[in-house]
Amino acid sequence: HHNTDKQAPELWAKLAEKYDGKDRWYLEALGIGDDNQWDTFFDKWLLLAGDKWKNTQAGKDIVWRSRATKTSEKLAELIALEKDMKNTYRYFRAFDFQQAEARTAALFDLLEKDNAVALLALKHADPKIVQQSAIYKETVPRILAQAQDTADYLDLVNLYQMKDQNQKLLALASTDNSFNKEATDLLIKSDGGSSFQKMLSQGKAQSIKAMQIFGRSEENVVKEALKKIFMNANQDLALRQMALKKFGGTWNGEEKLLALVKNKQIPKDLETTASTVFITVWRQSLRKEAAKYLKMTTPEGKELPPVTELVKGKGNPANGLKVMEMYCYTCHQVGNKGNNFGPALSEIGSKLPAEGLYNAILYPDAGVSMGYEGYKIMLKDGNELQGIVSSKTEAEVEIKLPGGTVQKIKRAEVAAMEVMHNSMMPQFPLSQNELTDLVAYLSTLKRKEQLSLK
Repeated sequence: HHNTDKQAPELWAKLAEKYDGKDRWYLEALGIGDDNQWDTFFDKWLLLAGDKWKNTQAGKDIVWRSRATKTSEKLAELIALEKDMKNTYRYFRAFDFQQAEARTAALFDLLEKDNAVALLALKHADPKIVQQSAIYKETVPRILAQAQDTADYLDLVNLYQMKDQNQKLLALASTDNSFNKEATDLLIKSDGGSSFQKMLSQGKAQSIKAMQIFGRSEENVVKEALKKIFMNANQDLALRQMALKKFGGTWNGEEKLLALVKNKQIPKDLETTASTVFITVWRQSLRKEAAKYLKMTTPEGKELPPVTELVKGKGNPANGLKVMEMYCYTCHQVGNKGNNFGPALSEIGSKLPAEGLYNAILYPDAGVSMGYEGYKIMLKDGNELQGIVSSKTEAEVEIKLPGGTVQKIKRAEVAAMEVMHNSMMPQFPLSQNELTDLVAYLSTLKRKEQLSLK
């Protein structure tokens, strides 16, 4: 390790030649032994191996593990020869450990390959170097236009800060729920919120549409525009109510709204609207704090009858859908509508009888579905996150926040993690009619084979 003896490169090359393409520990030992001396060691191995490294798993693995100046061009050679996309992805990931200049120069040679390879090449190249190159204006738009996957398209727009995609981003933000927030954030990043402001200036119908599209954004330009609407007593009341709900309907928005409540800055005619926002928040601490300043009452102001009585009622599914849209789509999906946070409800009517549905809504703490346990993550900077941990590695934690937003946190930034004992689903302040209608609607969500038998 870090052996500077003149014979070290040749000795390492001979040891590398003994690697059988199977022993991963041997391969890692070669990588550690070569650390900080890759160019001399790797060059010596290339002389010893000749061209045969391209035809053996051992040779391909050594190139994959190497960090030499010549590694990038050798990885590009492997990708050009490779027919298995699984291996192709592996070689592209190896580019991320190479020097930016050498990596990008080698990736340029792959931009004329089939679109899948060209797209990956653009993703792993250094954007600043690509943007300064002669091929930028022609090649990047061509590959972007051929991108079949929306996620790939958005990745490229973000990486290369493309300013000529606003119209398509607005279309995605308007129609594709799966990528709504990402497309919206990129659009705001591109035009500074001018698309949002323009829609707000085009009358009530367009203002409603604008808030539906941009309302999930945490960007300050959106929050300030929404605040301006609900603080203006001359605006339409329904618009002001919607603006306040959108303002407080995000993680940071909840905190901003609470600050306004505590400072008594919420207009009197919107206090009830503000209370409905806090009744549905996930963080109990915010809900309790808001209750000190707002009346947090149920719509009818009275207790509900027991579930055994509720199941005897006949609700209106059409009205139940409206209740669903108001309270449940924030965190649940039915088909393509709603957000992927809590369990999907597309077939809930086949899984639970009416009694089970009532209990799940009224007593969410009674049974948390496996895989949907809430976590409280305390960060070293004093901040705290609450959500569902979707993945954990040694390097980072991925947490899904209410509303479907996914945030990645480096392990080094985490002070502590603990499982929450309560369900993240709040107890909604539904009237008896709203509750009965909601259960009636949920009961219609059956598996396709069950529907076909009717």
